[in-house]
Amino acid sequence: MHSFAPWHWQQRFTPWKNPGIYHVTLAVTPREPILGTLQIPTMNGTPNPEEAIVVRSGLGRAVVECMALLEHFHPEMHLIKYCVMPDHLHFIVQVLKPMDISIKMALRGFQTGCRKEARRLGLDGAAIFSEPPYIRPLSRHGQLRIMFRYVEDNPRRLAVKQLFPGSFRTTRDIIIGEDHFDAVGNLLLLNASQYGIVHVHHELVDMAEVGNDGPLRAYMNGCILAARKGTILISPFVSRYEKAVLAELVKENLPVICLKENGFPPYYKPSGLIFDACAQGRVLLLAPQTYDKGVGRIRRAQCVAMNEEAVRIAQTLGTE
Repeated sequence: MHSFAPWHWQQRFTPWKNPGIYHVTLAVTPREPILGTLQIPTMNGTPNPEEAIVVRSGLGRAVVECMALLEHFHPEMHLIKYCVMPDHLHFIVQVLKPMDISIKMALRGFQTGCRKEARRLGLDGAAIFSEPPYIRPLSRHGQLRIMFRYVEDNPRRLAVKQLFPGSFRTTRDIIIGEDHFDAVGNLLLLNASQYGIVHVHHELVDMAEVGNDGPLRAYMNGCILAARKGTILISPFVSRYEKAVLAELVKENLPVICLKENGFPPYYKPSGLIFDACAQGRVLLLAPQTYDKGVGRIRRAQCVAMNEEAVRIAQTLGTE
């Protein structure tokens, strides 16, 4: 069991140097599977993604050796978990004490070492981790546990995506009323006869916080009852109560349409419970057509706009 240093918020416009835990992603450019090969075992002749593994190539094994050197040259960094995928790498690192250089600068040496190993093996060194790393601080309660599970689950997720490619293909320019969307998931959910929205208004939450949670419970239960009777529910599912409704919908294998605040980047895969539900054809994700990688945490104005959008979609497609 690891003992993790406390998290400290990073000051704006300063390089990341402070103690904390970070999730790092590095990708091969272009996304060529030079780090390993995905293998999906079969069970009774049927592919079993639960047992999928990535068999590392020579370069993949060299990357793991370079990660060990990262701790050697920067002892203030502790590697907690990693997963080598065919065309990218995930790892979770803990910064134990303030660093003299930023994490991004420390990773440059690691990236350079990986490129040297690629050239030694006769490969194009420029293709291996030549782009800046994606670094995400894990600052909220429960994030580390979730990220552990995500990193471990990567081979299975890739196997599911390969077995059900149509479920994760981005469809461009879906027109609903006067709005245009990109979509991932089951487009047949746009052909149902009954639609409703999930929007937990703050008045219900305010009443629950002073002890009167009956109206909130009734509303959330009503959403589930409507879905059981065939209503397709539409929502951005932002608040924790709306997310609780979404979790129950997924648990009961009920179809749902989720609105996203940002477009779909290349190689997009849904996260969490939505991933498997999407593979099984029970989810449709709708998002703006333009993806903006600079978009940060969702703002209240975006939440309001998406809830209004959910109403418009429900009214256009069927009965709201």
